[in-house]
Amino acid sequence: MKMKKLNILYFIAVLAVLVTSCRKDDPVDKDNSIFQPADPATVTEFDNWLIKNIAYPYNIDILYKYNDINTDPRFILVPADVKKSQLAIQVLKYAWLEAYDEVLGVDFTRQYAPKQFMFVGSSAIESDNTKVMATAEGGVKITMYEVNTLELDAAKLNDGYFHIIHHEFSHILHQTKNYSTDYQKISESDYIKDDWWLTSDADARKKGFVSAYSMVEPNEDFAEVYSIFITSTDAQWKSIIAQAGTEGAEKINKKLNIIREYAKNSWEFDLDELRSVVLRRSERVPGLSFVDFN
Repeated sequence: MKMKKLNILYFIAVLAVLVTSCRKDDPVDKDNSIFQPADPATVTEFDNWLIKNIAYPYNIDILYKYNDINTDPRFILVPADVKKSQLAIQVLKYAWLEAYDEVLGVDFTRQYAPKQFMFVGSSAIESDNTKVMATAEGGVKITMYEVNTLELDAAKLNDGYFHIIHHEFSHILHQTKNYSTDYQKISESDYIKDDWWLTSDADARKKGFVSAYSMVEPNEDFAEVYSIFITSTDAQWKSIIAQAGTEGAEKINKKLNIIREYAKNSWEFDLDELRSVVLRRSERVPGLSFVDFN
């Protein structure tokens, strides 16, 4: 995700590579796990928690210790604060991973979730002064920036981190099973590729897009509708539809209905049920009891 000056815009990397993992009923060989630290003397209580609660159940590696080799050399970055990383992964587990567990089961989440998350303390600033909030690499790795400013606010989390993660996850889904070609016909003549940032969200909605970034191309449009819908409250979604006007709202609703049918027919889940679970869990985040590892 990017910020252009004071306006929040979205920059999402296109996902191209899909990674699958072992089934839940496969035995876990802990002695030969790829998540075993090279030096047992450096293992912390938090590392052990990550292995037990993230690596084994979901086959996901969490990179919270700064290492230049894992970062983009274009940016001057600040390492993630350990306590903020501890908080971030617990929020991620409760409000994102376990939301899909609740609706689709842990086997589904384990198989299709990105295999690696990296936490960076600061934002990444591009040469044009845009701010990168997150990047995704081939559906395998998601880097989350600004972890050091993480706040336990449901609205901010859904508008930021969780919108990004749901967006990226929807790319994995539609690259695994195609959605209807009728989708791209709805706004076929209005996609503008790299010039999306010249349009405001308000103007984009009048043309039938939920955000300016949706105007890049159909797959990004799909991911934006999917992610913004399931992270928006009824009031927030109604506001988007109202801002779109009659013509824009008709197009957005057509896109949403295609995604609803896609979720039901291709993945056997109810999009509205997932949304209800996502919103319920995100609302409860501020009141959760988090593990203190120090």
